[in-house]
Amino acid sequence: MTKPPTTDDASARPTCPKCDGPRATTMVLGPTVGVVSPCGCRIYPRPSFE
Repeated sequence: MTKPPTTDDASARPTCPKCDGPRATTMVLGPTVGVVSPCGCRIYPRPSFE
């Protein structure tokens, strides 16, 4: 029997789509610019309706 992932389980956390590093937050700075934290990669924000 496997135990469910906890908040401390690194595999359950989302990753950055560019560098595959851990992602804590994603800030949208404008219609074409987003920044992933803590790595600082810039990404194109996807609309929520896609």
